[in-house]
Amino acid sequence: MAFLKRNLFMILCLLAALASVGLGVVACNSYDGINKSMQQAADFGTRLAGAGKVSGRTNPVTNVDLAAQEQNIKTVQGSVQETLNRAKAVNETGLDYLVPEAFPNPRTNPDIPLRFIANYRKALDALRAIVKAKGPPTQEDVNEVQRRIELENEERGLTSPKSSGGKAEPAARPPTDDRRRGALGGLQSLSFDGRPSGRDRTPAKAPARATPKAGASGEEQPLSEEERLRTDPKRRAELERAQQIYCYVGNRPEETFTKISAVEDINAPANPYQMWLAQMTLWVQAEILKALAAVNNDAAKQLASAGKGEQANVTNLPIKRIIRLAVGDYRAAPVLEDAGRGGGRPGAGAAPKRGRAVPEKPAPRKAGSLADLSRASFGGQRLPTPADAKPSQTSESLQTYLTGPTWTGRETVPDLDVVPIAMQLVIDQRYLPQVIDRICRTNFYVPVQVSYRQLTRSELGTEYVYGSAPVIEVTLGFERYFFPKVYAEKMPPEVHERLGHPMMAEGEEEDGKPGRGSRGRGTRGRTPPGRRG
Repeated sequence: MAFLKRNLFMILCLLAALASVGLGVVACNSYDGINKSMQQAADFGTRLAGAGKVSGRTNPVTNVDLAAQEQNIKTVQGSVQETLNRAKAVNETGLDYLVPEAFPNPRTNPDIPLRFIANYRKALDALRAIVKAKGPPTQEDVNEVQRRIELENEERGLTSPKSSGGKAEPAARPPTDDRRRGALGGLQSLSFDGRPSGRDRTPAKAPARATPKAGASGEEQPLSEEERLRTDPKRRAELERAQQIYCYVGNRPEETFTKISAVEDINAPANPYQMWLAQMTLWVQAEILKALAAVNNDAAKQLASAGKGEQANVTNLPIKRIIRLAVGDYRAAPVLEDAGRGGGRPGAGAAPKRGRAVPEKPAPRKAGSLADLSRASFGGQRLPTPADAKPSQTSESLQTYLTGPTWTGRETVPDLDVVPIAMQLVIDQRYLPQVIDRICRTNFYVPVQVSYRQLTRSELGTEYVYGSAPVIEVTLGFERYFFPKVYAEKMPPEVHERLGHPMMAEGEEEDGKPGRGSRGRGTRGRTPPGRRG
């Protein structure tokens, strides 16, 4: 006890020192947590201080700035909507229906298929008028020219041997002005091969002869080029036809244009899918032909403005001949498992059957799947080949493009329909860029294939008179894009189902319009068939 009393001060100092050391150790251990808490508080204060400020600005955002930003957002949204409306307006240009009440359900009236057939035939025949085109002279045309040649010989006091007895008879009567006008009118400046001669080839005033005349030695002299041209009915018919037209096509519509043969069968009325394909292919062909006509018409205006008195015709215009204009079926993955086996093949005379949806990424196309569906748009037959063309140059190559894989990889989706187009033309080679540009500006067309070759001399010496400009045979492939909204109200339900479009169920609304019960089995609001993840 005495020890404690004597050393009490020292003991207290030692306890104080130990307490200080303990407090220091505790403080050191809690420093990291305190430092972190203080840093978080500092960061929070910084964020509070910067609230309401825009990056790069020292002043806070005011209500005026917020109003301006809101107005900018509305302006951008309005521009986007305006662009969409303009695109839709362009896309639906020219969508005139042969029989408006035929869609979406042509079965509502038994007379509709017959009316559709009649209007469809007229529309096909009218396609050539868009480009002011005709086919090469037929045998009837040649016979008519032969008749005029005989009348000319009679007027000139020459004799024409009759096919029966081989005797020559004098002219019965001179031809009228109308018959004389078609003889060589406008052909004097063309040589026998149909190319400009560079000089006036008007026959001399001396009387022409139908047969070679004898010279001083009694030998027959060869016919002059003018006389040879005048007395050759086939070549004269070809030259006359060339001066009547802006472009060549086939003498029958199906030789040049896409024709849905199944639509014209009155014994087996076409189903809605076939009638819709007929309507769609007409739209596309009319657009393409209007674009080609615009190129020729612009060139014709330039000829007229040049003031040289040169008449616009196929010999001096850029678009010489439309060999083939083929429009395929929609590019779409088969959405029904039995579509490729013919059981429910659209275009084959039966409505598509409902089946289990296939995966989103279908297997590569085979001859029995999408190729058959595309060929069905031509009445189940392959494209016809013009009589003067090799299959490898026309129908086969176009058929391969229409039914083969697409270079762009685009296929029909709920918001976009893709249609392949292929064509073969004979054009002035200097106008190839203009032709492609004009087609693309007509509507939503994208070129995906361009190939061409120079025509040989033997190919130029045919019934087609192209003139003196260098010409090429060009093959063009395009994709035409349709927005389903532009014809959703008219498209038959079978087509919507085939293409996998979202369909409006009964009572639902789209763009403020009430839903239609005719499509009560719609799929709107859920994944379309064949496109499930």
